Amino acid sequence: TYTLVVKGDVNGDAKISGVDYAMIKRHILNVNELEGVYFDAGSLIKTNKVTAYDYIMVKRYVLGTYNPFK
Repeated sequence: TYTLVVKGDVNGDAKISGVDYAMIKRHILNVNELEGVYFDAGSLIKTNKVTAYDYIMVKRYVLGTYNPFK
């Protein structure tokens, strides 16, 4: 079996939306924890952390000002 991880899609619904950046924000604030492939999806720059930078990039993608898939 294979697992496909879409960077930025932390809830696993195959699209990047406001729900994803809200979940990243909650992870950064230690309200909820992202684990496993969901954590991997939240770490856009492969630092083994989910940071404010990742949050901002996902938010910019949702707003249409950044495309990580270029």
